[in-house]
Amino acid sequence: MGIPPGTPFETVSETFRCPSCGASEEFFHAAREHVNEPLERDDLSDEEFSHVPRYRQTDSGILVRIGSEDVSHPDEDAHFLEWVSLVDDDGESLETKIRPVSGEDVLFEGWFLEDVNEVRACCSIHGIWKGRPDTPSENP
Repeated sequence: MGIPPGTPFETVSETFRCPSCGASEEFFHAAREHVNEPLERDDLSDEEFSHVPRYRQTDSGILVRIGSEDVSHPDEDAHFLEWVSLVDDDGESLETKIRPVSGEDVLFEGWFLEDVNEVRACCSIHGIWKGRPDTPSENP
């Protein structure tokens, strides 16, 4: 069943299933619109730093890391990284990786920074965070 974009969730049939994974209504949550903007590392608490995706270009594609070996994001039943995504100029996802592991690299193979407007990650509790280019001291 195709559902047009922007359809209010409460008007969708209770029998609707995600066409990608088959999940039922109980697994859906409201879409997030607010995007948290990162500050400089010196201005972030460790908790905030564990949410900000940092990225850089490699020969293979765009390499992203959220958190670090020392400062990782929780990976618990209710508090985890939902996704990391490359986003175009219109705010549309170009490619998304589901359930990235904090402190580990995520490679978007074949993508180049000039094709991407920003990198975003979503925490199940604290919402969407806009990424920033990494610095040599934070290099993934």
